[in-house]
Amino acid sequence: MVKHHRWIIVGILVLMLASMVEGAAKDTGPIKIAFINSVTGEKALAGTYTASGVKMAVDAWNKNGGVLGREVKIITEDDAGTTSGAVAAFTKVVSSVEPVAVLAPIYSVMDLAMVPYMLEAKIPVVMGATNVKLTHQNNPWIFRIRANDGISTKLAAKFAVEELGAKTIGILHDSDEFGSGGAKMVAAAVPEFGGKVVATKAYHGGDKDFSSQLLEFRKKNVDVIIAWGHAVEAGLVYRQKATLGIDIPIVGSPSWGVPVAIDLSEGAADGNYCIIDYISTDPDPRIQEFAKLYKDTFKLESEFYGASYYDGVNILLTAIEKAGSTEPEKIRQALYEIRDFQGIIGKYSFTKRGDGIHQVRIIEIRDGKPVMRSVVSGDPWEPNEEASKLFDLPALKDLPPLW
Repeated sequence: MVKHHRWIIVGILVLMLASMVEGAAKDTGPIKIAFINSVTGEKALAGTYTASGVKMAVDAWNKNGGVLGREVKIITEDDAGTTSGAVAAFTKVVSSVEPVAVLAPIYSVMDLAMVPYMLEAKIPVVMGATNVKLTHQNNPWIFRIRANDGISTKLAAKFAVEELGAKTIGILHDSDEFGSGGAKMVAAAVPEFGGKVVATKAYHGGDKDFSSQLLEFRKKNVDVIIAWGHAVEAGLVYRQKATLGIDIPIVGSPSWGVPVAIDLSEGAADGNYCIIDYISTDPDPRIQEFAKLYKDTFKLESEFYGASYYDGVNILLTAIEKAGSTEPEKIRQALYEIRDFQGIIGKYSFTKRGDGIHQVRIIEIRDGKPVMRSVVSGDPWEPNEEASKLFDLPALKDLPPLW
């Protein structure tokens, strides 16, 4: 009997030692952050820019000793450029790697599909997608690092009417959540500034022919087209508009001003405008320093994909450092306490719903390059009852600052 008890005690001691070793390994091993990104598929080129911004930030932290004295390790999972791929990537990496936080895709439709899984995972999720619905899902784990479409669409409408003198507006948009949501908000904003929407036309991601939509805008005599969609289609629209001889300026969402869109236009992007988070030609010294380092490092012209996720990583790691912990709840609280964090694309202060930045840049494309016109700010978007129905939002809770 004594021997039996002795073996029980030995067994307990072994288990305790194993537990202590495992705990020590967790406290001293790398801090793992999951990154859901388009490594393959049609969105892989944009994914390259995003990944470069993430790498640039992480490398700088690790060079300076990491976070809490530990190396930061990014675990990338390919979403293959699809919504189903994003959901599969999220569930896989969260269960297999147990990261302390997740960098989610820049695409609204992907992130919206992931929301239930984010709630289940209960770890902070940093994202660059801009559909207004994302931060209105009663989800305390979402932190957005770009201005939401409630701000951008209103500023686009104001610019088209007040600065370009447009009386009649045509709206062109992708049929996905991002494009459709943006179109609804543009339509609501234009009349506020005295303009009138006379035609709204959609297309599907992956479409190659936009002639019918463009010809309809010419038929309706629109003064300006406000376009909400992604970079590949943007480049093709620019090109086809020029081929058809349609001299109507476009005011586009951020992807209409990135290198991918401008390069695909084959010189036809000139004379159009864009509401965008960041451009490498902004004369701000901080941006010029970032743009030079990015180009020297990756041999690519920097744009908002890389710049926003560079900021996102820096904000996340700063929050972990301030929290003094890798516990998800403590990181979440530290993120909410971020105030006036100076990033590359602007200053960040998170609202109770997780929106971190409230400014954009207005640019014009000239000689194949985006050129700064101004930096403009807007109020964080908070839906009224009518808007809640329009966007099919869940019943919103009146949430305290830190939930």
